[in-house]
Amino acid sequence: GPGASRPKMRRSPVRPLVAAFARTCRSVGRYFSEAARPNTMVGIKGVKDGGYAGADEVFVIPEAYRAKD
Repeated sequence: GPGASRPKMRRSPVRPLVAAFARTCRSVGRYFSEAARPNTMVGIKGVKDGGYAGADEVFVIPEAYRAKD
């Protein structure tokens, strides 16, 4: 009758192509991020022994190139 409520239907995404594109971009970013790490400029942190760390590798400056006190 007129007072009966209709069953609620699941709404589909408003922009399914936009959602699919966003998921694809995230997947590609995750896939290539680790492969690109060695060739990417990253922040360098100082290490207490006089070396530097970046891109998951530690680089120790040779003694001849270290600053003198």
